[in-house]
Amino acid sequence: DVCSSDLWTGRYDSTLDLYLAFSECEYLVGDFAKADMLADMILGRARNSLDRARVFSLRMELYQLAGKYDESFAVALAALRDFGIVFPDSDHGVQMAVDDEMRKVPVNLAGRTVRALVDAPVAQDPADRAIINLLVEAMPCAFAARPAFYPLFTLTAVNLSLLHGNTDNSSFAYGNYALFLASRIGDIPTAVQFSEMSLQLNEKFGNRRLDGKLLHLYCSHVNFW
Repeated sequence: DVCSSDLWTGRYDSTLDLYLAFSECEYLVGDFAKADMLADMILGRARNSLDRARVFSLRMELYQLAGKYDESFAVALAALRDFGIVFPDSDHGVQMAVDDEMRKVPVNLAGRTVRALVDAPVAQDPADRAIINLLVEAMPCAFAARPAFYPLFTLTAVNLSLLHGNTDNSSFAYGNYALFLASRIGDIPTAVQFSEMSLQLNEKFGNRRLDGKLLHLYCSHVNFW
């Protein structure tokens, strides 16, 4: 029995990696129910919030691929609560939080130019990396299911990256922040700077998975202005 307690006890890390890959394979071939069942099993075995974050991230991808954006959004909130991050319930509370995060961005830039963020430190704390990555993973489902949360997730990921260092997903937060600056704030020059920087940062990390998404943001929402 490959699901025996002996494997999870004696070879926890490799068993976790194997089952995460197994669940991903199942949803990629379209067996969403099997992938979801495996995610439940892995969550029951996960030892800490960092490992649960990997499962939650996979489940968000699964639900988004299946068009279940409300379910994906609920998973995002649960995953972030695991790290003590709780967002407001009301639309008014969300808007106040968005305004607060907006005010923090120039403060957290701490006098750096936007271009200099390409060479900013890499986030070292595993919890910081996990939170930023969860927020980035949650942005598309927020955009589709709860649009008011989309700028809040984006701005929170930007501020955490500015404070604690970049991850290989921070470029997507910066790219979406550029879209927000162009469409909601009307600050075109700064939007262009952040969008161009996001492409350079992603090239530095070599995250090929984000290449197309960032180019779409840059070309379709920022550059033409």
